[in-house]
Amino acid sequence: CTFTITVSGNAGDIHANRVDAIVVDDDGSSATDFDTEAVAITNVDPTVDVTKRSGVDSVLEPGAPVTYTVSVWNTSDEGATVTALTDTIGEDVANLLAAASSNTCDTAARVLAASDGSRGGDDTMSCTFVLNVLGNAGDIHINRVDVTLVDDDNATATDFDTAIVDINDVPPS
Repeated sequence: CTFTITVSGNAGDIHANRVDAIVVDDDGSSATDFDTEAVAITNVDPTVDVTKRSGVDSVLEPGAPVTYTVSVWNTSDEGATVTALTDTIGEDVANLLAAASSNTCDTAARVLAASDGSRGGDDTMSCTFVLNVLGNAGDIHINRVDVTLVDDDNATATDFDTAIVDINDVPPS
């Protein structure tokens, strides 16, 4: 016969399973035996998907404040924690988890549940922040967000996404 059971635990755990059998013949005599099987639980590295969207596709020169929305989705089978979330423009790197007046990322829940198969809910962290997008007509403002996620085995996952805002010309008047 065969049977299925759920084996769960953390990396390095050993799940030991024992099966006992008793047989009785037609004279009422019995015999017993058992066997064991061990299953090692191995680590599965976490996975993450981050998206970044700007509130607008373009601004008029010389620029304007733009609201960006970031969504961090733990796509792993176990819970994990967002340990780093940074925004990069050129050489400037901003820590979005640090307190900032135009940022909701610093107060968003960073401990994410195991993935339920779709973005949103307890497996997702969403936040917004505002940046001044400045430049001349024809400039393209490329803004990148990077995320690092760590599970309970200290395994990490990283991902990034970019959002682009064009700077449009304002004719003289």
